[in-house]
Amino acid sequence: MPSKKTQTPLHRKREYVFLVVFPLVAVLLSLLLPINLFFGLILFHGLPALWLSYQCPKKVPKVFFFTILFTLPFALIVEGIAEMNNAWWLATAFDWRALHIVPVEAILWSILAFYHITIFYEYFVDGKRIGQTNKRIKVFSTLLFACLALFLIVFFLNPLSLQIPYAYLWLGIVVGFLPALCFLIFHKKLLRKFALAAAYFFYVNFTLEMTALSQGWWGFGGTHFIGWVNISGLGFPLEEFIFYFIVATFAILAYYEYFVDDTR
Repeated sequence: MPSKKTQTPLHRKREYVFLVVFPLVAVLLSLLLPINLFFGLILFHGLPALWLSYQCPKKVPKVFFFTILFTLPFALIVEGIAEMNNAWWLATAFDWRALHIVPVEAILWSILAFYHITIFYEYFVDGKRIGQTNKRIKVFSTLLFACLALFLIVFFLNPLSLQIPYAYLWLGIVVGFLPALCFLIFHKKLLRKFALAAAYFFYVNFTLEMTALSQGWWGFGGTHFIGWVNISGLGFPLEEFIFYFIVATFAILAYYEYFVDDTR
């Protein structure tokens, strides 16, 4: 396996070709085979993430730790509120749901997508030597599980208070846009790095979105959206375009750099 120091330009070009082609292969397989959302997520996020992990195995532990730490509270809180407000729905293959509302595929998406974005960033964009985990990780852990505890208390004692008009918009602003904006205001030098990763995952998310809508993997049943985007007869909320296609990558990397990595 070539290291960053020994990679030739030809090898790097092949990797770039792989990055462009693999989502298209995932689309083709999803259209030709009877694949559900669970296996679709493995195609679009799981397999590329596995390949990236093979390319930089020494960075896997830190990225994996961040992913597992972040995704449990994220999936339960964000996906839970979204499901309660009909912001979106997922076609699940499983009867079991976390808290009776969050499908297995929502948790799987959080794990695979967060890991895929972060390991891609580490391998192709960041490229720093492996350092110690940021001491802020303790603060991060405390904040995450405090938020989760608060959510669970409200969920069990007064679930109606979690029914929020324009839930997708508010979730996107509070969880995604504002943290990313605040981080980049103080760490402007990372904007270019984040933008490079975000450009690639705009492409990945777009191909997955179009495939998911055409195959009935997910959809949007609510009415509280600020607008709609229609492409070839497939529609999704404007919030999806803003927060899922664009902001999500910036936000995930902001959390990662500030709480786990070194903000350099």
